[in-house]
Amino acid sequence: MRRGLIEPVHGRSQFAQFRRPSGRGSSGPVRVRFVDGAEHGDPGIRVAYAIARRFGSAVARNRARRRLRSAVDEVAPHLRAGAYLVLPDPQVGDMEFTVLVGAVRDAMMGAARGGIFPSAPAPGTGGAP
Repeated sequence: MRRGLIEPVHGRSQFAQFRRPSGRGSSGPVRVRFVDGAEHGDPGIRVAYAIARRFGSAVARNRARRRLRSAVDEVAPHLRAGAYLVLPDPQVGDMEFTVLVGAVRDAMMGAARGGIFPSAPAPGTGGAP
């Protein structure tokens, strides 16, 4: 199913590419792995979400996935082409939506820059000042 600018990640080979990402980024409870689309001939933006069972119940995981999709939709026009794997921590469920969008934006843009960035607390998540 196509959601605007974003396509889902399909197939074992596409997920295998995340084992050797072009970049990684994180912001607060959101971590992202990025595989450059130009390296693999993919001009679009593809996004996958990896939400582990330790996150909580199926209801909590599905709610977090829906919130993350909405946050990614807001950030999508500013993203570089490629595949993104979003790995949230359980704190994502308690974040205000605007703070979540900021954390997703920072993590995805950081990953697309091709670096490995240490986790910094997102504003409003209770991290050190």
